[in-house]
Amino acid sequence: MWGSVLVALGAIVTGLWRRTAAVVRFFRRVTQFIDDYFGEQARPGVPARPGLMERMRDMEERLEAVFHEVFPTTAARCGTPSTRRTPARA
Repeated sequence: MWGSVLVALGAIVTGLWRRTAAVVRFFRRVTQFIDDYFGEQARPGVPARPGLMERMRDMEERLEAVFHEVFPTTAARCGTPSTRRTPARA
């Protein structure tokens, strides 16, 4: 009889332990997501990490610079006849 009680208690403790570990893992992942989204302040020995919106703004600025190079808007950069290079004809 005591053996079955010990087995039942062991099963209950194991089940509670697994559920608790799953909840802790879930909240750890949520905390990491929140830290990534909002960023982190600088701490002694650790530089500040920008949040998601700051990183997106920086990427959009860099993309705008690339877009400007790929699709120029000024005539001087578009290869107007005065600046266009033509191949040498023999």
